[in-house]
Amino acid sequence: MFSGMGYRSITIEPFCKEHSRFYTEIKERAITGYGIRQDPADSQFAFVAVAEGKEAGIIFTYHNQFHPFCTYVSLMVLPSTDRELVAAQLLEAVSELRVVYPLQISIWDTDFAIKQALVKQGFYEIRSTYDVHIETSKAYDVRDEDVLMRRHSDYQLLKLSELLKSEQGEEELALLVKKTYEYTHRVNPPEAFELFRWKAFLHEQDVIKQGSYVVIHRTTGRCAGFAMLHSTSDEFVAELGWRGVASSEELDLITLVTREQIKYAIDNGIHQLKSEVDSTDPYQMEMLNVYPFEPAPAWVTYHRQR
Repeated sequence: MFSGMGYRSITIEPFCKEHSRFYTEIKERAITGYGIRQDPADSQFAFVAVAEGKEAGIIFTYHNQFHPFCTYVSLMVLPSTDRELVAAQLLEAVSELRVVYPLQISIWDTDFAIKQALVKQGFYEIRSTYDVHIETSKAYDVRDEDVLMRRHSDYQLLKLSELLKSEQGEEELALLVKKTYEYTHRVNPPEAFELFRWKAFLHEQDVIKQGSYVVIHRTTGRCAGFAMLHSTSDEFVAELGWRGVASSEELDLITLVTREQIKYAIDNGIHQLKSEVDSTDPYQMEMLNVYPFEPAPAWVTYHRQR
């Protein structure tokens, strides 16, 4: 039980089926984002804050098989409450659990009340994520193609569909995808999957193989860079996915492959390209630096160690 800030008492209760209606309500009313991916009824741990006899907030934990080395936390507090105070009590309840550390939680960068509660509970920021988009009609004339091609005359652009005809090419690309993903997710590393799992990502159903590109060095034949493109539920919208290069000296290859994807989008009636860009990903950030994406709020991720 906790008292103060106008509340005579705040109690923390384990989530049970009686709280299901409240969860439905709070999802509609609370300040949330795309980080809510699990139902508290299916979570490892879940708690509800009750202030003055009324449900005020909810917190629950879950795990991600792709990133198993932390415990994910989802937190929602009704806007009509003292959000910082309620959040602090829910976070305290989770901090007393025996779980895999660090704890990881994401909030909108404008959610100052929850940010205050997180900082006071020992959480620190690890990255920002920008959910951005760009109209293809505004994305085309950014860099001079002739200059780009002259600078990279030692490289050859291949569509993913062409590269996958070669087992060796597929393996080299899978290794580069693995390397770049692990590099950009050092703060929350993925599971140590076998190479066949990374190869499988190249064949996912939503991968547009004609609009995903690989850069091959003409002399050595090595895979120097790549960029994935994915379909969405909207036929006029595609998603710019993972991308990377083999070495930092080749970072501007990102501009080359992204430009090719924009051409593909325009030629195939795609009006908008969207992307989820992490501040810890230099390859996606290079794309964000070059092309005029629409401004977007940040989804900020925090960690707390044991």
